[in-house]
Amino acid sequence: MTLETKLKALELSMHGKASEISNEIIAVEGVQDLLTTHFAEQEARPELTSSFRPQTLLYEYLQLDLEEREELEQFRIKNTKYMKGISTKNEKEDLAVNSRNVEKLVRKLRLTNQLTTMFEFYLQNRNDFEEFTISSFRNNPLFKTKFGKLGKSLDNFFRRKFKQEGGFDYFVGLIAEERSEIKGYTDLKEVLKRDGARKLTEMFDFYLENRGDFQVFNINTENPLFKAKFGNLGNSLTKRFQGNFGELGGTDYLMNLVAEQRPEIKRYMDPKEIYKMDGIRMLTEVFDFYLDNKEDFEVFDSNFVRRNKLVRSRFPGLTKDNLYYLFWRNFEKEGRFSYLIKLASEERPEIKQYSDPKRVFELDGTRCMINIFDFYLRNRELLQTFNPSYISTDNLFRTKFGNLPKNIFDRFTRNFGKNEGFNHLIELLSHERPNIKVYTDQRALFSRIPRSLLRG
Repeated sequence: MTLETKLKALELSMHGKASEISNEIIAVEGVQDLLTTHFAEQEARPELTSSFRPQTLLYEYLQLDLEEREELEQFRIKNTKYMKGISTKNEKEDLAVNSRNVEKLVRKLRLTNQLTTMFEFYLQNRNDFEEFTISSFRNNPLFKTKFGKLGKSLDNFFRRKFKQEGGFDYFVGLIAEERSEIKGYTDLKEVLKRDGARKLTEMFDFYLENRGDFQVFNINTENPLFKAKFGNLGNSLTKRFQGNFGELGGTDYLMNLVAEQRPEIKRYMDPKEIYKMDGIRMLTEVFDFYLDNKEDFEVFDSNFVRRNKLVRSRFPGLTKDNLYYLFWRNFEKEGRFSYLIKLASEERPEIKQYSDPKRVFELDGTRCMINIFDFYLRNRELLQTFNPSYISTDNLFRTKFGNLPKNIFDRFTRNFGKNEGFNHLIELLSHERPNIKVYTDQRALFSRIPRSLLRG
C-alpha cells in the first residue's frame, strides 16, 4: 500500500498537480523525501527527469543514488535517440555503463517507448478483432514493413532480460499508467467485446435504414441486402461470442453490451414488439385513408382492413397473411386485432370511437340527420312534427334522401332501443340544433302558432 501511495503522489507531481496531494498522502513514510528528490531532479536534470513518464520508471529513477543518476544523464546526452526508443541499425547488447541498475532502467525506458510507438501504429492500422500481442508485431506483414525486425527484437528482450518481471505483460502495465486503454487491446475478450459491439451496432443501424415491415433484427439473417453489405459477419460474431462468452450467453451477451448504449436494439429483436410497432404505424396509415374515404356508418374494424377493396388496392401489404393474422396468431390473450386497435388508439385516440359501431352510428347519424332536419324546416307543413314515421315515408323526403332516414332510425332502434333510440338521436342533434326538441312535440308546435292564425 505504501508503494501505491508513493506512486500516486509521484503521478500527481509529474503532471504538475503537486498542490492536489493530500496531507494524508504526504504523511505516509517516505513520500515527503520522494517528492523532495523529484523536485530537486527537475531542477538539476529536467530533460532526463521528464523522459520517465510512467511513474513506476520515474520512481525507479529516483531510487538511484546520485552517482547513478549523473551517469544516466551522461548516457542520455550521448544517446538521446536510443533513450527515446528511436531504432538504431545495431541494437546495443552492452550499453557501456558501469551501473547494472542504470543499464536495466535505460532498457526499460527504451522498450517502453518502442512498444508505445508500435501500439500507436497498431491503433491506426488494426483489423477488426485483432489483439495487440507479441504475435501481431512479430508476424504481421504491416508491422514488419513499418518496423522491420524490431518486433522480434522486442520479443527477445522481453523473454531474456525481463522474464522475471513478466515480459510483455510487464511493459503493457507500464504503458497503461499513461495509456490505460492499452490493456483493453491486449486482452482477447476485451477486444471481442469492443469490436463486436461496434460491428453489431453498424449492422443494427443498417437494419434500421433498410428493414422491411415486420422484419426482426437477427444477427444471423440470410437477407441478401445484409449479405451484400456484411458478408458472413453475423455468423462470425456468433461463433466468436459462443466460443468466448458461452457461459455468459454468447450472442445474447453481445446484444446486452450494445443495449447499454442503444437500448432500443432489444425491442427490434423481439418479434412481438416489432409486430406492435409496425402494426400501429400501418393501422394509423389505414385509419387516415378510412377518414378520407369511409362511407356512412362504416366502422373502422378488422372487416374494413381485410375486405375493403379500396384498402386492399391502396395497401397491398395488408393481405390476410400479414397484419390481421399476425395479431390473430400472436396476441390471442391480449385480444388479437382488437388489441392492435387499442394500441393504435393510444397514439390516435379518435381511432377508438371509429372502431365502436354505436359511436360511428352516433357520429354519422347525427351528421346525416342534421341535413334532413334542415330540409324538414324548409318544407314542413304547419303542425307536422319531426318524427320517424313522417320522415321515413313522406314522398318529398323519399325523393330527396331515399331510404337514408329510415336506415338511420332503424340503426338507432336496433342499437339503443325502440323509444330510446329516437330520443337518443334527438338528444345528439340538439347539440347542433338546440330547437329540434320543439319540432318533435306537437303541443309545443301548436303553442308557437300565432293567435291571429288560430282566430282565422
